[in-house]
Amino acid sequence: MRAPTVVVTRPRGPAGGLEEFVGRLREEGFLPVVFSPQSVCFLSLLPDEEKRVVQALSGQAPCVALLSPTAVFACQELLRKISTIRPADEFHFASQGPGTSKAIEECFGCRPFFEATLSTAEGFASEFLNLAAHPTEVFVPQSSIGRDALGPLLRAGGVRVCEVAAYSVITSRPNLDEQRDLSHAAAGSGFIVFMSPSAVRATIETCSDRESLAKLRVVSIGPSTSEAIRESGLHVTVEAVEHSEEGVVRALRDCVTGDGAG
Repeated sequence: MRAPTVVVTRPRGPAGGLEEFVGRLREEGFLPVVFSPQSVCFLSLLPDEEKRVVQALSGQAPCVALLSPTAVFACQELLRKISTIRPADEFHFASQGPGTSKAIEECFGCRPFFEATLSTAEGFASEFLNLAAHPTEVFVPQSSIGRDALGPLLRAGGVRVCEVAAYSVITSRPNLDEQRDLSHAAAGSGFIVFMSPSAVRATIETCSDRESLAKLRVVSIGPSTSEAIRESGLHVTVEAVEHSEEGVVRALRDCVTGDGAG
């Protein structure tokens, strides 16, 4: 039985998670091919931004809210450059979900004190504010192109928030081999996986074979990504129950088991 082809749209670059996810899919018996319409780059802080970060992390129990594995690695790089900040093992980390928590353990050697069960900014904020004694000041290193939804929601709940752009995700056109692999995957009833709304938009912008793209079965990591998929004119075949890489892998397995694809 031929392994199902899965088109992976994760970003290239530091902490994009592309190579790791491709390897995970191979372990599961899939045939992953890359169509990467984005690249990740870490950003440096301006002097006034650095001052705000130092102030936000100078309290008795500083809290850092992280919304993705990429944000975790970008945060690690950002903190490494600021010599006046206390050791990271004194911080309290709040996580968007299992994949982010795993990255926190890898980068900082600790488990987050809080992990959201709903992997959206709205779900994160609601659960965080309902904690019996939630922190009153939070540092949020995030993408320069993110939704910027968490900060306003936390502020509405009385939390002081310091947000900075710690990394950027830039649209970059996939090469001809990647365009060809996407077309071949569509011809074989393959899948395409989207892990973020920005990946959906970048794929739509850079894909030269829209007809093939429309034929692929679409797997979404979560609600905001599914919304972006539908807005793009594509159909969501399945949305992961657990909004994480493992949830996406399970969703792929369930699709294959359910229809006998091979």
